[in-house]
Amino acid sequence: MRYVLFSFTTKAATLSSQLHKKIENDNNSCTSYTTIKSALPPYLIKLNLPLKEQVKEVFHNVDAIIFVSACAIAVRSIAPFLESKTTDPAVIVIDELGQYAISLLSGHIGGGNELTKQIANLIGATPIISTATDLNNTFAVDVFATKNNMYIDNMTLAKQVSSELLDNKEIGISSDFPVNSRLPKQLVFISDDSHVHSQGGISRQASNEFSLGISITLDENKPTFDRTLHLIPRIITLGIGCKKDTPMEAIESMVLHTLVEHHISIHAVKQVASIDLKGNEAGLLGFCQKYNLPFIVHSAKELSSLTGDFTPSPFVKSITGIDNVCERAAIYQEPNRALLIKKTAANGVTIAAAICPYKVFFDMDMT
Repeated sequence: MRYVLFSFTTKAATLSSQLHKKIENDNNSCTSYTTIKSALPPYLIKLNLPLKEQVKEVFHNVDAIIFVSACAIAVRSIAPFLESKTTDPAVIVIDELGQYAISLLSGHIGGGNELTKQIANLIGATPIISTATDLNNTFAVDVFATKNNMYIDNMTLAKQVSSELLDNKEIGISSDFPVNSRLPKQLVFISDDSHVHSQGGISRQASNEFSLGISITLDENKPTFDRTLHLIPRIITLGIGCKKDTPMEAIESMVLHTLVEHHISIHAVKQVASIDLKGNEAGLLGFCQKYNLPFIVHSAKELSSLTGDFTPSPFVKSITGIDNVCERAAIYQEPNRALLIKKTAANGVTIAAAICPYKVFFDMDMT
């Protein structure tokens, strides 16, 4: 993780230096700024920009910002840059004596609450968590989604789920994937299939008994409940091949059309892969940048090392030296090599999709 620390007094700078060392010892990156005029403790850098300018520079480029200061300093510093609970970094405030660590921003999706507990443990502080679901030991859907690398398709419905759980109401939940743990209290497992395995006392009811519910699925249009909050696991690798100089729009159109045909959300895609000959292909790079997807390339030798039933193309082999790019690239990263979509081609673009194994686990502190 990437951390930035700010301190403004001698005592705070000393604590910041100690915390900096502990953070980096845990294989994280950390930059620590201070405004003190005396000799700087180890690891600290003099803050040369105005505080708000420095905060603006780092705000969306780090995972967590820690102020060793009064809360008011932190609040005024970050206020101009707040955008969304889905994108803002975690912000933590620690008093200069190291007595308390306060989760100030992005406690759930940004991981601030969990991080506050970890930071407090490092310095022997008391963690201060104020979010309602944590205080009431209630299932937090946004925390669950973040820990399981899921996309939340509707934050308004996510808030409604939390609100109803806090009102002691039950919420239905369905899953297209195996559920390998007992559900938290107030969540009721939904399945119309009597052969679905319910482990650890999971109850099973019909979806029409709940107007609001959660669906763990790759299909963001699946209407399981009247109001369905879709949690979409990011578990799909796309393998893409294309003719030279294929426009980004052609790649995007092909990908989206193919995914819709297979009832897969674009938000289920975790990465894109291709052959290294396409490493600088503008259309592919543009598509990945638009959807914020890592782009991974492999050599022909690496891709040809795979064994399996691939859709061959003499033309592709004449250009790349291997008989298939998209299927091989899609499964190269996945240990079980499971193709979900075989080679699909149109308008100079070929795509395939591989899925990694996935099981649903719940944090059993929320029971």
